[in-house]
Amino acid sequence: MEKRPIFVKIEEYKDIRNILDLVKGKIGEARHLIEEIEKLRHQEAQELDTWKGEVEDVQNRVDFIQRSMFGE
Repeated sequence: MEKRPIFVKIEEYKDIRNILDLVKGKIGEARHLIEEIEKLRHQEAQELDTWKGEVEDVQNRVDFIQRSMFGE
């Protein structure tokens, strides 16, 4: 394919530049939001692991008390 110059009106060129800048800005915002969501998901996973450990600890204590008192 032969490359030929493309002629665009100055107004259209400026509009295209503005649109591309706007799109790039929105992409940046989207990437930032994705990073924030990933951080929140990581924090949520850590919290769930903590809660899981605490529930297991309580279960172990209940089992110990039950075995101690009732020999089960």
